[in-house]
Amino acid sequence: MTPSAPVSVLRRRAFGVALALLVVSGAALLHSSSTARQHSDATAALAKGVAFADSLSTRLSGMSVSGIEEHDALAILYLDRVRLGLGSPFRAIEYALRDKDVPTLMRRPLAMAMLAEVLLGNVYRTPTEAFAVLVGSDAQGMAAHRALIEDVTNEAEDPRIAEIALRYAYQIAIARGSVSSRGSAVIVTAVAQARDRALARRDVEALVRDARKQNMDALDLLPMWRVARRFEVEHPLQDPPSREDDRAAVRLMPSLLERITELKVLPVPSVIAEVMSQPSLGAWEVAAKLAVRRNAPPQAPVVVPLGGFTSYVMAGAGTQVERIATQRFLTASRNEEHLVAEYRSLTGRFGERPQTAIALLNVAVSMRTYAQERPWFPGGEGPSSVELEARYGLARVTFDNRTPVAWRNYYTRMLADAVDDMRRVLPALDVSGLRIHFGDTPLKERALALHDPLSRTIYFPLATGAGAMAHELSHDLDWQAARRVDANRIGYHSDLDARARRRIRGEESAANGSPRDDASAAGAPDRPTEQFARKADWLVASALARSGRVNGYLSAYQDSWIPGYASASSPRRDLPMRDATLATMQNYTRVDPAASAAVDGIWGHERVVGVNEMLRRTLLAPMPRWDQRRSPMAGFDAFTTIPRALRIAPELSGQWTCLLATRIPTRHQGAVIEAMTMAAEARVDQLMSRWQGYLNSGGSPSGVRGAAPTGAPWNPTNERLLRNELREGILWRAARYDDGKAGTDFVESMTRTHSWADCQKGE
Repeated sequence: MTPSAPVSVLRRRAFGVALALLVVSGAALLHSSSTARQHSDATAALAKGVAFADSLSTRLSGMSVSGIEEHDALAILYLDRVRLGLGSPFRAIEYALRDKDVPTLMRRPLAMAMLAEVLLGNVYRTPTEAFAVLVGSDAQGMAAHRALIEDVTNEAEDPRIAEIALRYAYQIAIARGSVSSRGSAVIVTAVAQARDRALARRDVEALVRDARKQNMDALDLLPMWRVARRFEVEHPLQDPPSREDDRAAVRLMPSLLERITELKVLPVPSVIAEVMSQPSLGAWEVAAKLAVRRNAPPQAPVVVPLGGFTSYVMAGAGTQVERIATQRFLTASRNEEHLVAEYRSLTGRFGERPQTAIALLNVAVSMRTYAQERPWFPGGEGPSSVELEARYGLARVTFDNRTPVAWRNYYTRMLADAVDDMRRVLPALDVSGLRIHFGDTPLKERALALHDPLSRTIYFPLATGAGAMAHELSHDLDWQAARRVDANRIGYHSDLDARARRRIRGEESAANGSPRDDASAAGAPDRPTEQFARKADWLVASALARSGRVNGYLSAYQDSWIPGYASASSPRRDLPMRDATLATMQNYTRVDPAASAAVDGIWGHERVVGVNEMLRRTLLAPMPRWDQRRSPMAGFDAFTTIPRALRIAPELSGQWTCLLATRIPTRHQGAVIEAMTMAAEARVDQLMSRWQGYLNSGGSPSGVRGAAPTGAPWNPTNERLLRNELREGILWRAARYDDGKAGTDFVESMTRTHSWADCQKGE
């Protein structure tokens, strides 16, 4: 097939290959005429879906606005929701099957077209221009990075392991200087898209096979699979990865690092056009008007990320006309239908911009928390305010006067789902007497949601409250604890407890002649009640994920790499002490025993430091100037001790691994050590490259910012020794509990000194 072949022909060829693979995978089932007939029916239905999508796009590509039917515009909205990866493709398909605005005779062909798009792999399509932050304006470089990520996830036995490996490998590539550090966040989201693309395709194959076994239509089975949470692409992420997944990911890393590095120097194939045709701008104009008329409620995973990218996206707009159109895209995109129509209109007129592509990518990944959402349309069913008050003992459930009546059941259903899912983790959660208000907060746009301790009211703004419900309900738990433990009716227990601790410390300091710290926690960004709510948000989302559930109304958190937009924060496993979130929560309310055991096993006494934590430490371990000297009382310092020790006893190289023995089981040490070594080598590579470049330009390496030797000019013949010293210094610092920062506590200092002595002896 030549590059000039029609897009529809390319799509049919690709679909033919996908169906052939499906036939081969299901060949063992073709043992009877009835099974063969079912397989033939499924194949024909999917082929008709491809033809439907191609026919629709072709028809709308040259049609004027006046000739476009609303149901056709709605169909392209649904197809693009799947292609852009908003939520889950199976969620969008169930929406299409239930949508009364889609003509009855169009629903199943449209749904089959959407299913066929998944089988083609034409879903979760990361805009190529998003990779501009990695390679600048090099179109082939952008396409190469995208192709690499998609190829790795498609080829992997488990796309989730491929995702972990790509995350780690790109972080090391950034440290080496092979990839721009500006692209770190883009890589994480692009890899997430590629993972879901591979998982969704496998889900379709499994769905079709199961439908044949049960003598059912795949579209009839699809809603049942969603209820049973059988679609892998709709499963939440496991945070952190298991030890087995970490080991498997580390095995992939060396080859991935090589492939990433080669992208800079090897020619890449020409950019291949997307295997999909686009309707005319008139079609998207009709779609935008239709989205306004349908008047679906706003969605926080769309509104909040776009709001955060406003200035960045506007900076990419050139002319005044483009700025006006970009501003419309940002303000009019209130839910996924608006987003698709406005995005296609904007890019159809002015082309794709890196800023717009990155914003869209972040919205698409944020929408992942809605993957298990049940379909709902304006005017649909939901509990009334009175029902919620009776069911949960709430004092009041109220709405702003501006809230459309057709939306109110959506928000009451949202609240019911959030409370019910939170009670799966906290069975004794008590919200009796709490007031809930859906509408603006007293702080207006300065808060996604708000818990008011004076009136015990939680405000959930219509456009931003979803995803922050666990956070605000946790504030109410904190408020209840203040009333129960501190006899305080207007504050939070965590704030009051921290204030009391500071007062005691202040009195002790004053008695010793030291200044007293009377700073108040109120209003501070890191005040204790906010810290507790962020950790509680993580705790609830993480516990639900371990039971296969994700609730985007309750929390926007996915994992430590994609923490969401509501400030949830996971604990660090590389600290010497256990995380206190679970213990604190158990003081406030009862935690489900299964959730408690799972969280305590990972973050409590039995915690095991993983590759992610130690890789992070290695990439962030400080590298001061070598002429810096510390007092002996400050304890062991890698960059003053390692060079001398290695010259006296070169066999000490690698002895830093003994510092990991108390935190990492033997069967997991190999993966951690290998990842740390690769990361340290990458940092040394970058530093040596900087020094060499500076010398070649006639400068002195001692003038380079960061770690640099002092004294005589650097002698390239000593490169091997220097590399070894640098690598070992980084690894020693990374292996220590204190992130390599010299401590002042005598006991801590002696502990580090003795650890060094034991490692010298090989103990």
